[in-house]
Amino acid sequence: MRMITGALLLLVAELAFYHAHSIGFPHYRFVNEVLLPVSGLLAIMGVGMIGFGIWFDRPPPPRPPEV
Repeated sequence: MRMITGALLLLVAELAFYHAHSIGFPHYRFVNEVLLPVSGLLAIMGVGMIGFGIWFDRPPPPRPPEV
């Protein structure tokens, strides 16, 4: 579940970054102050969640056989 959340955060970051570069001239100040920092923050959170998911969503080690 953590890896799915991380992938969704990366997707939203990519969409915000694309939207920031497709906005026209009058809204350029909004892009620099809001969309680009939010895009970077979401990308960092997405990578962190994917790393967290890879680290903690592993199956437990096999138990030794009972004697």
